[in-house]
Amino acid sequence: MLIFLDGQPILASASSAGHLALWDLNDGGRLLHLVRGAHDGAVTAVEWVPGQPVLVTSGEDNSVKVGFQLNCGPLLTC
Repeated sequence: MLIFLDGQPILASASSAGHLALWDLNDGGRLLHLVRGAHDGAVTAVEWVPGQPVLVTSGEDNSVKVGFQLNCGPLLTC
């Protein structure tokens, strides 16, 4: 599962093992951050909050998680 942050070179990916990864696409796909066990089971949906550096996820563990937030800085214009 892949999703891009609005107008930013940041990609979020999720796995069937429940992990979440953020990638910098300006730097050849460099891993910015990895959240192991973001969900207990597969991540079923990933979505950026429009216009915000906030990620919302849901998983097979029947949970919705809000608040995977990126900080503004050189990689991210807020």
